[in-house]
Amino acid sequence: MPHLPPATTICSARPPWLWGIPSGRRIRAFRTNGDRVSNRPAIESLIEVALAAHGTDHWIAVLQDAGVPCAPIQTVAQVIANPQTEAIGIMRRSADDALAFVGLPLNFDGVRPNRNEPVPELGADTAAILK
Repeated sequence: MPHLPPATTICSARPPWLWGIPSGRRIRAFRTNGDRVSNRPAIESLIEVALAAHGTDHWIAVLQDAGVPCAPIQTVAQVIANPQTEAIGIMRRSADDALAFVGLPLNFDGVRPNRNEPVPELGADTAAILK
């Protein structure tokens, strides 16, 4: 698991204007964790304004530069269209090619389990199991 820097490091690594926080106000109201907890509504408001000023790509670059692992939140359609989805082979098709579905998000010895048959109807195997 990667080492994540503490919030104080991340906040200190960025100039206050980048977050939309005037320097003096940042020093007085947000210096310690206790200050930040006490002033949480003010911090949230300032962060919301700062985030709205730029797009997703900008903020991902800023956060990654500060050492924060991050990725954009995507719709299902965006995930399916993402080249990484194709690269990891997580999208599967049923044996009759009638259905697309998401495969298991894990590998065993580098191989993703390959189950392409349709899920049985509820109760379809009950009689066989109870014999």
